Amino acid sequence: MDIIIIGPVEQNRIAEVIKHAKENIVSYELLIKGGNQLPNIKDFTVCIPNKLMVIYSIEDHKIGLMKHLSVSIDLENRIPAKEAVIMILEEFKFINNLNKCIVKKLETGKLPAINVWEPLDGNWEPYKVKGNA
Repeated sequence: MDIIIIGPVEQNRIAEVIKHAKENIVSYELLIKGGNQLPNIKDFTVCIPNKLMVIYSIEDHKIGLMKHLSVSIDLENRIPAKEAVIMILEEFKFINNLNKCIVKKLETGKLPAINVWEPLDGNWEPYKVKGNA
């Protein structure tokens, strides 16, 4: 695993992207179109040294608002290390660990990405199905 460093420059950019995502919630209609449909994707993107690209959005799903983080690495046939994803989740103020989030490896673009979703407030309780707690 390559070392990643999230310093003041990256932390400032993360704060900008979080603010932008809060002001530009992705609609359900845009989600059902599928693919990479974010308008002005650069506004939702943070580049982290050692070739990591992070895209963060807030999405309006049928079940409610969800934070969505997509992490890819600009190296052929590589996906980000679990430890890097965990570190990035913390920087983006995700509350739950990976075991409590929805996590999927998606290959919709040129690079495979690890995608993570959690409710905007981090509380999964309202989404639990009775009998599956």
